[in-house]
Amino acid sequence: MKMKEAHIVPLSRQALILLDELKQLSGDNPRLFPGDHDPKKVMSENMVNNALRAMGYDTKTEVFN
Repeated sequence: MKMKEAHIVPLSRQALILLDELKQLSGDNPRLFPGDHDPKKVMSENMVNNALRAMGYDTKTEVFN
């Protein structure tokens, strides 16, 4: 949180269901995406990129609007 102010993002019903399912998998861990080496830390950017590449997504291309 920047400036100690919460940033509220409205989520669809489907997104809320997915987050509930992820919470069930994470158990008591407060992080939905814990690190693979230390579950007390967040998942690294490299881990996310590797997973995206494994699914066939190009993580090297930047899109500018």
